[in-house]
Amino acid sequence: MEKHPFQIFENKAEDLGKLFLEFSSVDLIAKEFVIESAFFDEKYKKAADVRDGVPFKHIFESLQQYHDLPCVYQFDIADSSTINAQEIKDKISLLEKHTPRILKGAKFNKRGTLYVGKTNGCMWGRLIEHLGYHKRAESHGLQLHDWTKNTNLIFKLYVYFFPIKYKEVMPFFEKALADEMHPLIGTHYI
Repeated sequence: MEKHPFQIFENKAEDLGKLFLEFSSVDLIAKEFVIESAFFDEKYKKAADVRDGVPFKHIFESLQQYHDLPCVYQFDIADSSTINAQEIKDKISLLEKHTPRILKGAKFNKRGTLYVGKTNGCMWGRLIEHLGYHKRAESHGLQLHDWTKNTNLIFKLYVYFFPIKYKEVMPFFEKALADEMHPLIGTHYI
């Protein structure tokens, strides 16, 4: 006998409730990385595999250890006094690539949060897109290489890995972090 949709929804809500009740931040793995725009180089766009690039190798090696885990992450500009929100908006608007939406009226918070995102696995692959070194031209991401030329910006990347069982609820955690951090770029829905 088929279940009525209401029963399906109720069962799912009950499962999610149990999952959230089990949550403990002890289960999280937190990583922090520094990425300097001075290291961005055209040669990495042509490289067979940017993960072998000297300035990024340690980051990719670390992220690859957690390949299957979902995560929420944020990019901050270490010193947001070196560039203002409008300058970033202007630089990104000149790109012909797919980039996350620039939020109207957004200003930097004290941390200089640029972007909050999530992925259900393969964070190292998502980082390739954000750096702007993905082989697909239509790749979505921050495209940092393309708009940070001559800026000498220093980014901090914070990554919070979750147990696999939280994969389907990552949008909740992404939205919670974005609501608190008020990133300059990106939209967050549940």
